[in-house]
This record gives sequence, structure tokens and C-alpha cells, in this order.
Amino acid sequence: MASLPVFSVNPGTWLLLGGADAEREARAEWLGRDHPRFPGALVLYFRTAAKLLRLSRDDLTLLPWVFAQTVVGLEKVLRIHYQAGKGQRLGQLLQKAIKDELFADSDFECIWPLPEEFLKRFEDAPKSYAARLAVLIPSIRNDLLHGDCHGYCFDDLLPLIIHTREIVDAIVPHLPKSMMETMSA
Repeated sequence: MASLPVFSVNPGTWLLLGGADAEREARAEWLGRDHPRFPGALVLYFRTAAKLLRLSRDDLTLLPWVFAQTVVGLEKVLRIHYQAGKGQRLGQLLQKAIKDELFADSDFECIWPLPEEFLKRFEDAPKSYAARLAVLIPSIRNDLLHGDCHGYCFDDLLPLIIHTREIVDAIVPHLPKSMMETMSA
């Protein structure tokens, strides 16, 4: 499986730097890669996210859609893993995944400081970074999809996009093999 390319600059600013095209392409390639245990057409969410990330070079307003596509892929993986219906929300599924130890801080290549605007979303900040992301990802996704995304920069989303894909990569090996065969049939 392809390894995560290392950033030479902070991911919150690399989109703004002219020399970061090679990094953007490497990240897009990494984001859109297939996983041997992906059920069905799950990779299409990530390929779409990768294509949008490439296009974000000229338009940072595409980053919310990169994030949304990546989160949809994560939600699909969680629904498959927990055999969850539409009655369970993404936040509930992520909390269950934390409780079941499907992903943890050790699954992230790098832990970046969260922007102040994101930190304001926690009443009581969870101790682990993974638990913070389990609260933050659904909150930001809802804000973006409901048009309430004022107060932070779109380039702040890049670390969340990367972490969302890392969460997917941590969960996918836990999917039951028989379920994946059923999903791809």
C-alpha cells in the first residue's frame, strides 16, 4: 500500500505556496488510492476527493467538497462495519469506533495543531486527538454542507481531509471478509 507522503511545510499553508504542486499531487495520489479491502465502489469517493484536491490549486473553495467526499467514504466504511442503518448518525458511529478502538492517535502519521476556531467546538475537549476528531469531523461536515462555514479558512480543512482518510485506512482492515465479498458481488 502507498505510504503517506511527508509534508515539507505545514499542511495549513502548503496550498498557498507556489512550490507545493508536487506535494499536492503526491497527496492527491495518496488520497485517491485504492485499498485491497475496499468493498464495492468505495474507492470512488476517494478518487473524486483526489481529483478535487488537484483542482484546488486554482480554487480553495473546492476543499470543503474534498472534505465532504472523504467523510462520505468514512461514513460508508463505518456503516458497513457496524451494519448500521440510516438511523445512526456519523457522530454516533465515530464515537462507537473510538470506544471499540478501531482507530487511535497512533493511526495518524502526524498530529497537527487544530485551528482555534475548531477548538471552540469542544465543550470538554476529549483527551485523545482521535476522540477530538470523532467530534470535530461530523460538526465541520454539517457546517459545510449546510452553508455555515464562516469563521475559518478552507485551507484549515486539509489536515482533516488527511486524517479522515487515515481513519478509513485504520478501520478497513477490521471489516469482515465475508461482508466485503457480499458488498462487491
